[in-house]
Amino acid sequence: MHKIITGLVVLIEEDGILKEYKTSDIVKVYLKDITDKEIEKWLDTGNAMDKAAAYGIQNEFCVHVEKIEGNYTSVLGLPIHKLYDMIKAYIIPK
Repeated sequence: MHKIITGLVVLIEEDGILKEYKTSDIVKVYLKDITDKEIEKWLDTGNAMDKAAAYGIQNEFCVHVEKIEGNYTSVLGLPIHKLYDMIKAYIIPK
């Protein structure tokens, strides 16, 4: 198991004043046991070289993921659920 921590900052300018909203999200990713041969095969694809944690959960590496605890979009790098809440709070007056 490893944790992915994704940060999010939204800047909103209103009447010349810049407001900053910050949040983060933590997801636990559990991987299956992976053989040396499977690791070598994965590394040979070259897809590990441009990814945080050396994999993308949305590509063929997903067969090695046992489960995630948390929001899938945070694993991808943009916690959409958190962004939506920030935008919703700003757009919909209380």
